Amino acid sequence: MHPRSPGVFFKCLLKNFIGKPAFVFDPWEFGDGYQKRTALWGNFKDPVKTPVPMTDEAKAKANSHLHTIKFDYMKSKDIHPESFGELDGQARRAITPQGFAQAFFKANQ
Repeated sequence: MHPRSPGVFFKCLLKNFIGKPAFVFDPWEFGDGYQKRTALWGNFKDPVKTPVPMTDEAKAKANSHLHTIKFDYMKSKDIHPESFGELDGQARRAITPQGFAQAFFKANQ
């Protein structure tokens, strides 16, 4: 991402108003096979990260310097394929990764 892109601008601006995020994660750290760095603010117990090794097929698809497939490089049909045809790409992009959701729930019951 370019340093002056809107995503970087808003992340920096948001931190200026509400401070450092309480927790930052990528879906691969909870068993989902892609990267999509996400920051959370609030008061909660941190879920336990349980990274799962990638399959050879997933490694072959990943960028050479990355451990996982970067979300932005995924084909639309590969983003939460169980919802392909029901939801558009933007709505599927907003779905919380299942591994993270389960770990977060378990940590904060």
